[in-house]
Amino acid sequence: MPLNSLIGQDDTIGLLRGILKTGVIAHCYLFSGEDGVGKTLAAHEFAKALICRETEADSCGVCSACRRIDSGTHPDVQVIGGDDRQIKIDQVRLIETCLSRKSFEGGLKVVVVKDADTMNPAAANAFLKTLEEPPDSSILILVSSRSDLLPETIRSRTQKILFYPLPKTEIEKVLSAQSVPDAELRAVLSGGRLSKALDPNLCRDRDEFLKGFDMALRGTADADQLWKDRQDIDEWFDHAIAWIRDLMVYKSSKNPSLLVNADQEARVKNAVKDTTLKALSKLLSELFRLRQLLRFNLNKHLTFQHILMQLKSVLR
Repeated sequence: MPLNSLIGQDDTIGLLRGILKTGVIAHCYLFSGEDGVGKTLAAHEFAKALICRETEADSCGVCSACRRIDSGTHPDVQVIGGDDRQIKIDQVRLIETCLSRKSFEGGLKVVVVKDADTMNPAAANAFLKTLEEPPDSSILILVSSRSDLLPETIRSRTQKILFYPLPKTEIEKVLSAQSVPDAELRAVLSGGRLSKALDPNLCRDRDEFLKGFDMALRGTADADQLWKDRQDIDEWFDHAIAWIRDLMVYKSSKNPSLLVNADQEARVKNAVKDTTLKALSKLLSELFRLRQLLRFNLNKHLTFQHILMQLKSVLR
């Protein structure tokens, strides 16, 4: 799938193709944006375009180099990270070793670092040295959904490429073309993230969240039931923030067409009866604050109890 075939992100893809066309290539790029908006796929395709010699300002997708990059066997393209664990100093040293060698095919050497924000401090310090003294003909592509967690010393040495949530209409078009059910609802629930919209469990997971949310408010569910792992926590906060946002929107406008959870109007209407817009706004701010802090390994059970107290004080 060449760059020009990627869905959405037209301005960003146009920028990348412009970089390729001019041949003015930076040593390090930072592809940043929310999960599921296409930045990892774009990084892969940009790496292919940097190596491929068959097509101008893109990759052909069919030559030997493109096929080997797709299969992960091209000696001049390395990928690390993206396994939900910390990137450690040994992996960064592997990058240094790869980049210090001559290109196997006489061209560029490219390293893609997925989830670059998961570098531990030792790895980040080692990586900074690579950025300060970049080997010749080497390109680094960092991919991150939380680029604010990268040290400023690293961020300041990259060229930033921003990826944005896709428009609802764009996502609906893709879902409809693939005959995915509930396309309109999925497009809204996904928050502009195509990979999320294509997740077959999206609506079911939202329904499970609402069930667990109500159980927590009634005192019949705890942190171990609702937050089994890091992914559960991230998804819970995504749903909770969207839900409280819907309560605020309905409280202030009474307009169901503005809801993310558009199929839950009756439930939303009932939830806002005994609360205020000010209290909901304060609760939403607290959810955003805690989601940020949870990146620093707060105690799961104490955090859950704190959130539950906040929820019960607003949603009686």
